[in-house]
Amino acid sequence: SHPETLQCVRDFAFLLDRQGSFEKAEHLFRSVLSGRRYTLGDEHPHTLESFRDLARISREIKQLQNNELPPRSLSPSLEDYSKNA
Repeated sequence: SHPETLQCVRDFAFLLDRQGSFEKAEHLFRSVLSGRRYTLGDEHPHTLESFRDLARISREIKQLQNNELPPRSLSPSLEDYSKNA
């Protein structure tokens, strides 16, 4: 797992998160964390960033399941893109 590839996967996970595909995003965040732990080690700043990413999405999913967060809407730029795709 090359660090740049892992960063691209992380970026895609954020896009999925923003679009409301929380479980898919969580899966990718877990993959990035695993790859970064293997490639960079547990103490590397990017690995620690991945721990935070996974904690955040896991917390959001739990809050959504408990109806503690309102559903997010897509940003206008993503809505425009999906209409034109």
